[in-house]
Amino acid sequence: MEGTVGIISTFILAALRNRQFLSLPELNEAIWERLEAFNNKPFQKKNGSRASLFAEEKPFLRPLPPYPFELATWKKATVGPNYHISVERMNYSVPFEYIRQKVDVRLTRATVEVFYNGLPAKDTRSHLPTSRTAVPRPVRKWSPEVSHSSAGSSPPPCT
Repeated sequence: MEGTVGIISTFILAALRNRQFLSLPELNEAIWERLEAFNNKPFQKKNGSRASLFAEEKPFLRPLPPYPFELATWKKATVGPNYHISVERMNYSVPFEYIRQKVDVRLTRATVEVFYNGLPAKDTRSHLPTSRTAVPRPVRKWSPEVSHSSAGSSPPPCT
């Protein structure tokens, strides 16, 4: 990918280096013309061009997600007897069922997610030194089996 960026830059800049532009729109138009020429230039070792390859793949592209990508850091932690984990000098409480268990912690700029056996618990991340914050109970997925097992026995039918 980085090599291609260098090739495109050279292709465009080499053609425009001796030209003089009197406005930004004029420069942008010249860049777009060179970029279109680059994309329509045939490949050396296979049939087609970048533009024709993109036209073939375009129907299979999906839209971008509605939310921006958020960089995350993953850490491991062990839940202490006080049902807290310590991550980056911050203490977060987790459900008491996790005591003495190893959990995966996903940190973003704004949130802390604690995973145990694939079940996430999520909270807002605190940046205050030595403060404690509670991570809510894990989000459990609903299924008919879970509903039936938690329902217990049903009352006898009315007659």
